[in-house]
Amino acid sequence: METLPTLRRDTSFTDAVDLHTLDCRARRLSPRTLEVYARNLTLFQRFAGDLPLTSISSALLRRFLIHLEERGLASVS
Repeated sequence: METLPTLRRDTSFTDAVDLHTLDCRARRLSPRTLEVYARNLTLFQRFAGDLPLTSISSALLRRFLIHLEERGLASVS
């Protein structure tokens, strides 16, 4: 069985996404919901890179939302 990362202060965004996806699947969220979450998280990671979670600030999230808006993409709710 594969070893999953645990959430720590220095957890990378990629590892946190893996944990989030596992949690969503365990909660049996719909495939469409999983697709939307994956798309939105991929967009954010392309924008910000694979940062440690502690480096993700509200200012970075605001810049990401503006980035989406400027490109005509619907903001993530």
